[in-house]
Amino acid sequence: MMRTGLVSVTFRRKTPQEIIALVHQSGLDGIEWGADVHVLPGDLKGAAAVRQEMDAHGLLTLSYGSYYRLGSGDTNGFGQIAETASALGAPNIRVWAGTSGSLETDADQLARVLEDAWQCAGVAAEYGLDVSTEFHGNTLMDSMEASLSFLDRVSHRRMHSYWQPIHPVSEESRHLSEISALRDTARLKNLHVYHWRQEQRLPLRDGQTLWRERIRLVQHCADAALLEFVKDDSPEQFLEDANVLKNLCGMQDKES
Repeated sequence: MMRTGLVSVTFRRKTPQEIIALVHQSGLDGIEWGADVHVLPGDLKGAAAVRQEMDAHGLLTLSYGSYYRLGSGDTNGFGQIAETASALGAPNIRVWAGTSGSLETDADQLARVLEDAWQCAGVAAEYGLDVSTEFHGNTLMDSMEASLSFLDRVSHRRMHSYWQPIHPVSEESRHLSEISALRDTARLKNLHVYHWRQEQRLPLRDGQTLWRERIRLVQHCADAALLEFVKDDSPEQFLEDANVLKNLCGMQDKES
């Protein structure tokens, strides 16, 4: 069953306690915690406190959203990230695949990213964690073809990928092809869920027809659907979007 949750950096100005209370109110399953603002790498005491608060509210830490760039070669730094993720109770660490797009990355850069990906996956495995790349422009995961190639070349059982819509809504057939291809690799971890049109954030209800089909494709293989980029950074809009997401995931469960 696919979980539902919030990416904490959606509300950068809120404290972890405020975010926990809001997610508890929403009825979602949990949170992907951001490593750049809410739970900093190496702050094991803070991570343990957040985990305790999450447990008290019956919430799950669904992932640790690090901003680690594969290819940096900072294995020690990644070890600190993995230790913090473990303290949080996160099953997964989100990372970025390099610093340039797949067509702009030369052979030497690619080799460094692949080597670092393998090393980081090995570190994560020591903690029983997975590593998942952001599906995003200006990285090696900027297209379906590039993503499949990257996952195949890393070829580590702990390495996975997210998916999110990075093309215009008019290219929905392309979105569905990407989701299907990643699903078929058995490496799709989580979805980042939002609805945009020409850089304008919109209520999720306006995109629920699109998301119904996307979720249907991955309901039995992705771990979580995580809300991000709420319209106007509004808590009220988040609560509305959360209800839409719960209904979408709940409808898929009933259909199965």
